Amino acid sequence: MPAAKTKTVSVTCPKCGHEQPEPRGAYSTICKKCRAHFRLDETEKPATPKKEEKKKPAIECRKVICFSCSTELNVPLAAESTMCKRCSSHVDLRDYEITATVSKNYRTHGRLVLEEKGYMMNTDSSATRCSKGGSLERSPPNGRWKFFRLRSSRELFRRGD
Repeated sequence: MPAAKTKTVSVTCPKCGHEQPEPRGAYSTICKKCRAHFRLDETEKPATPKKEEKKKPAIECRKVICFSCSTELNVPLAAESTMCKRCSSHVDLRDYEITATVSKNYRTHGRLVLEEKGYMMNTDSSATRCSKGGSLERSPPNGRWKFFRLRSSRELFRRGD
């Protein structure tokens, strides 16, 4: 059977050298021989080996640019969105896959994939990486061409190409 921990420790008075038992949680005491008051942390304690501190692994980050104010932001790779530290606007980092007909503007620093059966109408979308397999349609009211904007490579794909 392992030895039980004692509830007391032996301390030595720094003034007279008298040794006496004290509770483990005690902060200070009075010597029972010379009546001197002393703190237990002032007495010599056996050196305890320090545990090696484990360094936390650095979080891998990527740089993105705010859509509103063009501030450069560092965000973790696992993040799905962030907020600009300068203008407080939302910055989307998710990936999107278009497999049906949509009429929405996408602004993301993730991937925007337009599948074969996907169809984007009246959109002005911006993404870091784009892949086009489906169709893009021109905006009927003003007849202007809309574009995919690729943030990293700065390539533009016309709709219908």
